[in-house]
Amino acid sequence: MTAVLLAAGESSRFYPYNELGHKSLVTLCGKKLIAHTLDSLRKSNIKNVIIVENKNKSVSKSLSSKEKKGLTIRFIVQETPTGMGDAVLLCKPFIKETFFLLNAYHFEFSEVAKELLKISKKDQLALLTKEEKDAKEFGSVDLKNGKMVISEKKNDKASDRIVGIYCLPIKFLDVLEKEKKTHYSFENALSSYSQKHNIELVKTNKETLSLKYPWDLLKIKDYMLERLKKHKGKGATISKRAILHGEVYIDDGATIMDGAVITGPCYIGKHAYIGTNSIIRGGSLVEDKVVIGANLEVKNSILMRGVKTHSGFIGDSLVGENTKIAAGYNSANVRLDKENVKVKVKGESVSTGRKYFGAIIGSGVSFGIRVGTMPGIVIGNNDLVGPGTTVMENLEDNITYYTEIKGVVTRR
Repeated sequence: MTAVLLAAGESSRFYPYNELGHKSLVTLCGKKLIAHTLDSLRKSNIKNVIIVENKNKSVSKSLSSKEKKGLTIRFIVQETPTGMGDAVLLCKPFIKETFFLLNAYHFEFSEVAKELLKISKKDQLALLTKEEKDAKEFGSVDLKNGKMVISEKKNDKASDRIVGIYCLPIKFLDVLEKEKKTHYSFENALSSYSQKHNIELVKTNKETLSLKYPWDLLKIKDYMLERLKKHKGKGATISKRAILHGEVYIDDGATIMDGAVITGPCYIGKHAYIGTNSIIRGGSLVEDKVVIGANLEVKNSILMRGVKTHSGFIGDSLVGENTKIAAGYNSANVRLDKENVKVKVKGESVSTGRKYFGAIIGSGVSFGIRVGTMPGIVIGNNDLVGPGTTVMENLEDNITYYTEIKGVVTRR
């Protein structure tokens, strides 16, 4: 069997973490999302993989030989982001049988695709669906008189959404090839195919993953932590005066200092340092080589590789790689009116669906002392935020932002 992984999109709504090249290259629990997906394919005994990437070739450059071990992987470049249909057609010369198609972050494949694996033996087209009570952020799919009807229109009623995992017979590629090339040629081909062939909608009641916006990482993080067991890695040091509750995974070489309290489920990465009297709770990920300063509280957040912090509070937030946060930082994570937090994405205000949500902080950012961020604020990559500043608006990449403070001297 062959699996085609889609990793060529611009990931523009995933800003500021799209600077990695593709959203599937974000590292969670010590491993890139696409590497988790490759593990999932191995579990399903799928050894042939085609990865469609963009012209920057960020995926092929990032995957190590260890991450590719045991798989035969072919990389195909989609020069321009012309849609899913075009990406699939680029793979046609290398596909000789029924194959699977999925987004590169769908590492839940081995858990949700068992029924699809059975159907693959019947040379039949099938797609995985899941009922959503609130389908505002998804298109929907239905079968009417045996024919497929796909709606891109968002609605707030319960409906079956397409998960993004497909089992496709090779003859589907001929139908796709005849479609007019548009951004939605793949969806149009599914509808055309259903006019002459049966299509199975395989509904799953298991949790499935979606990754459109940065805050979707929090749900993915929860999915991972639910499956993580208590562990102490090789060379990890835990103070006798540290307190650990529940399922806490401590990776190799991590250090937990006196008075630190970690309430699981939580992940502490390789060579991370958890300072004196710090608190980590609410299902947080502290990735490799992160430094948690004394008296810092981290709640339901993801701190990516190489982040360095001092004291303060990081709640329901995302912090990009190699960011430095000085003493006294506080992330506001709830609106005064208690409504769901919204984030401005590409000029549009988008609800996170979360009552509690803090900040989205890019990579290589530096904060001075006593910085604060309001709920839903996005801070771009390589920004510098001056001391005593409350950030109340989104910041682009590579800027300096500060509150001007004037000293006043009077003679007594």
